[in-house]
Amino acid sequence: MAGLNRRTLGLGIDVLKVVRMKNFISTHEKKLPRIFSEQEISWALQAKKSFVRFAFLFAAKEAVFKCLGLSPTSFFRWNEIEILPSKKSSQIKLKNSLKESFGKTTEAIRAVWRRERSHVVALAVREKKCAGF
Repeated sequence: MAGLNRRTLGLGIDVLKVVRMKNFISTHEKKLPRIFSEQEISWALQAKKSFVRFAFLFAAKEAVFKCLGLSPTSFFRWNEIEILPSKKSSQIKLKNSLKESFGKTTEAIRAVWRRERSHVVALAVREKKCAGF
């Protein structure tokens, strides 16, 4: 009996020093909307150490670029990736030209993250449903 399985189309990982995000925010706070959605900014600001959440979001976006096979310096914009955090793993929402380019071939992109002392690590997985055998 054939079932539906998920096929991994791409993996991306990123490691970021939390202090780098803290320094970035202190000197470039006005640039946050270029990188993060209103929902992401709101979620990050709910924490006492919001820079840790911003570090996670940034690392997750880097990991998503990598799982799509893209460079963050490509013509796609950072805010075309929206991280929707939850307790187990975060859902990723592609917007605008990223959605047009990858929306048809991608069933889901999920990200998980962990903080280890001074760093955050994010892993993104791009999946597609396919018929089993």
